[in-house]
Amino acid sequence: MYLSKINRCIKILTFACLTASLIVFPSVISAQKKGGELVARLPIYPRAFNHYIVGSGYSGLIAGFVQESMISQKDENTFENTPLLAKSWQVGEDKLTYTFTIDEEARFSDGKAVTADDIKFTLDTVYSKECVLCQPSRDYVGPMEYVKVLDKYTVEVKMKNIHFQNLERIGGLQIMPKHIYGEAGKDFNKDFNKVLYGSGPYTLQEEQGRKKITLIRNKNWWGHKNNRLPYYKNYYNFDKISFKVVKDGTVAFELFKKKELDFLYMDAQQYAKWDDVESFPWTDKNIGRIDAEKFYPQTWGGIALNMRKAPTNEKKFRKALQLIMNRPLYMKKLFRDKQRPVIGPFAFGSNYSANRKAIGFDLEQASELLGAIGYTEVNDDGVLYKLVEQDGKKIPQLAEFELMYSWKGHDQWASIYKEDAKSIGVKVNLKYLEWTTATKLLDEFKFQTFTIGWSGNPIPGPRQLFHGESVDKAGTSNIPGLNHPEVNRLIEEGPKEFDEKKRYAIYQKMEALIIDEQPYLFRGQDKSHLVGYWKDRLDPTATPFLKFSGSDTRNPFFIRWFAKQ
Repeated sequence: MYLSKINRCIKILTFACLTASLIVFPSVISAQKKGGELVARLPIYPRAFNHYIVGSGYSGLIAGFVQESMISQKDENTFENTPLLAKSWQVGEDKLTYTFTIDEEARFSDGKAVTADDIKFTLDTVYSKECVLCQPSRDYVGPMEYVKVLDKYTVEVKMKNIHFQNLERIGGLQIMPKHIYGEAGKDFNKDFNKVLYGSGPYTLQEEQGRKKITLIRNKNWWGHKNNRLPYYKNYYNFDKISFKVVKDGTVAFELFKKKELDFLYMDAQQYAKWDDVESFPWTDKNIGRIDAEKFYPQTWGGIALNMRKAPTNEKKFRKALQLIMNRPLYMKKLFRDKQRPVIGPFAFGSNYSANRKAIGFDLEQASELLGAIGYTEVNDDGVLYKLVEQDGKKIPQLAEFELMYSWKGHDQWASIYKEDAKSIGVKVNLKYLEWTTATKLLDEFKFQTFTIGWSGNPIPGPRQLFHGESVDKAGTSNIPGLNHPEVNRLIEEGPKEFDEKKRYAIYQKMEALIIDEQPYLFRGQDKSHLVGYWKDRLDPTATPFLKFSGSDTRNPFFIRWFAKQ
């Protein structure tokens, strides 16, 4: 499971193909020509473009067009590693040493060759203790022993731990040009937040006002020259991709109707509008609709509970908060049966998941749990409390917490949750904050709860989210602060097991323990991709969604589409 902090390529298991309905697509994509512009929505302006520092899905989205990794797993048919910056690689018998040979034709956008020095610089930078906020990347890839330049185009990397996905994780790091990011006197933590450089098919055009981001296709991209990367022949067709920053889904829908957005990926705020097929814009014959079943990545939503301080440091309190969540009502009333409850952090239905039954809605059981840990008294405002020792005195600790979120679409279910909690004496204070402000509070651990979504894939990567080694490190993806000895042990043990059945059993046990600890309140995940688009502006391919496409901001599906302008 790699996660929304930074986008990466994903290793895939075998499953069914996506289905699409309501539209007929061209059967051949070679007939279309490259060119034109795509105008898409971006819900949040990235705090910075240096994705290793800010680690959000939105900065990762932009970086994915501009920077490249050594290897990829783009091939939908085999799911095997495919060359990108590295034309070949070798895995040592120790399963710790990896040697990559860089394609001598690979070039950064300024024309300079990509060399082994750039690989070493990138890994050294990410693993430098001075890069405090690179911690999520280090957690994901795992501990590295060294990176060594063997010659101009050959680099050797040795990891400290055996992991059955070491190759994909090392090879999936996006490479930065040393001659730019390593310039003398520059601070990687501060000086590259408004720029982005790499070897990819697009370059970042600077925009003012934080309202729009534009990517310009690099017509000299080395991957398209002489069919150097044949798999990418029909990728990256737009000359320009413009992302308009539109925070509110309702506003985005109105902009789409006015043709100020070429397409709209429907989110939870817009499900009712999607179903209203007898109203504009769906009655317009110039509008196409795509309804594609979602397999992977199974983005899951939850509320991170800060386990570092009261009252969410108590397991039974956390479990009570989950039981207050009336997900059956949310799914039916708010999400129009287009979401399913999240079971746990691993992809439900995969061999790695414990595949448990979803935790239900039970106010009576929630009350019993609260009473069991001492919340038996009620103040004049109807809020439960218990007396706790502090500085030699007994003081009341209220059954009260702040529910923080950065997307207005959470308002509806959060309001229902607040009222249900109130009915059993729990006070919930709703707090909406801009993403930039909220993530700063997360980095400083100055929060009680935070609503967040993670993207993933069939093979979990739990170290980044759940290992206790990063519980108190700034920028950690272990937002709740889970530090469970047995979970930590299993996170260490699982990746070393190359027998699939034994590895599945380890991960299933691991997920069961994580669910039992309740570091998150599990919410829901979308069942389908729902996309509306203007037919005279865009031309989808015969398969508009890759098998592992995400939304318009995670693993973007439109990289094989064409413009009709």
